[in-house]
Amino acid sequence: MSRHDARQKLAYEFGATDIVTERGDKGAAMIKELTGALGAHSVIEAVGTQESMMQAIRSTRPGGHVGYVGVPHAVELPGEELFFSHVHRPRQSVRPRASA
Repeated sequence: MSRHDARQKLAYEFGATDIVTERGDKGAAMIKELTGALGAHSVIEAVGTQESMMQAIRSTRPGGHVGYVGVPHAVELPGEELFFSHVHRPRQSVRPRASA
């Protein structure tokens, strides 16, 4: 998924077959269309906004995985939608640093 020409070119050089430029629900719908209504096996979300995180979840097939890179910005993930989507996401925990 990209709207940046340079990134799209690089994606094609690394073997991408399709580029989705739509965002939000339209972007998720395009992913479903490209995957025969299933969704992607694995999605990496690297923006950290509410819209991008929900698009990642909605673009992933049941049983698929969403990986998050970076820090989310004021994001609330709806528990009921996450539960019924059957999408796996990493357990996030923060461990305190050991004092020296």
